[in-house]
Amino acid sequence: MEKQRIAYLYQQYLNGTASAEEQEEWALVLTNTGLQKDIQEIVDASYYTMPDHEMKDLEGNRSEEIFNRITGVPAQPVKRTLWPRMAVAASFFIVLSAGIWFYHTESGKGQSGSNQIINDIAPGKNTARLTLANGQTIDLSDQKTGLVVGAASFAYNDGTAVPHTASKKEMESTEALSLNTPRGGTYQVVLSDGTNVWLNAASSLKFPATFSNSAGNRVVELTGEAYFEVAKDRKHPFIVKTARQEVEVLGTHFNINSYTDTGISTTTLLEGSVHVSGTGLSDNLKPGQKAILDANHHLRIEPANLKEAVAWKNGYFRFNAVQIDEVMITLARWYNIEVVFEGPVSEEKFSGNISRNIKISEVLNMLSYSKAVKFKVAGRRVTIMK
Repeated sequence: MEKQRIAYLYQQYLNGTASAEEQEEWALVLTNTGLQKDIQEIVDASYYTMPDHEMKDLEGNRSEEIFNRITGVPAQPVKRTLWPRMAVAASFFIVLSAGIWFYHTESGKGQSGSNQIINDIAPGKNTARLTLANGQTIDLSDQKTGLVVGAASFAYNDGTAVPHTASKKEMESTEALSLNTPRGGTYQVVLSDGTNVWLNAASSLKFPATFSNSAGNRVVELTGEAYFEVAKDRKHPFIVKTARQEVEVLGTHFNINSYTDTGISTTTLLEGSVHVSGTGLSDNLKPGQKAILDANHHLRIEPANLKEAVAWKNGYFRFNAVQIDEVMITLARWYNIEVVFEGPVSEEKFSGNISRNIKISEVLNMLSYSKAVKFKVAGRRVTIMK
């Protein structure tokens, strides 16, 4: 294999952008002893660019242990001149059949011990309920991925009709419909103006069957999290209302995370421009920025990690130096689980990508590589122990 290809695969993993095929290819590279010299040179080059605080968080012996877990190589003496940098850099990701990279900073050695998985839990799926203005509820097919709101009808995004009892008059009304995803559910909807919306788990979107141009604005209401690709219409701004803020756009791509249990609303802009307003506060966002409105109604603008903001839409969890309690809030929504902590919460920090399409046992096994936490799964209850 050419060294250039190895470097490409390595960088794809560090960026969290490797495809499933590239992940499998990189796993084979790591286990090919004939490529160790090339891997060493490539990893050495990136080793010196790692932030100091990240390097201090990785003990040499621990990183080698993680590397051995990654590659499946049994513990054995190694030449210190060859492996330290490769092991440290390799511990940025754990290669599994599910195809992820994961990295943890070690605050302590923690305790070893296997997880207790009495029963496994499947990941979330495409599922949602549509409630019409006349009160009819429709459980949308979990074999489809999205809903299209037409001028006088509803259809799935493959063209299949969605049976309903709404009259023509009701379909032309501006009264709000609602699309709700449960814990463990996600769904896409194309609104009547062509705007695409992806709903994350435990979220709700209220919208009219048709937007009234005479009203001037296209208004929807959101709870939870959604990603928007708004159809351009300069004469009719698109407004997203949440419990804490309003976001006004003309045509753009952005993500809003406004779960009520966090007390924080975060709007991340990928393309175009948006105006964010809260209680007596307002500001404009540029692409690559995010607006954070906290529980005390303080609004601040910060640079955004765009991959992190939309990872859920692209089929991944993406964590950035967060403790296990925050990780579990996200997992609880997607796997529809009850989370219980037994003893103090670990201060271990976790960062990385995990596929949302794998069973919970695989996710928990990755998290427990740190040895700072271990898990017990019984029914839909997950207990976290140090």
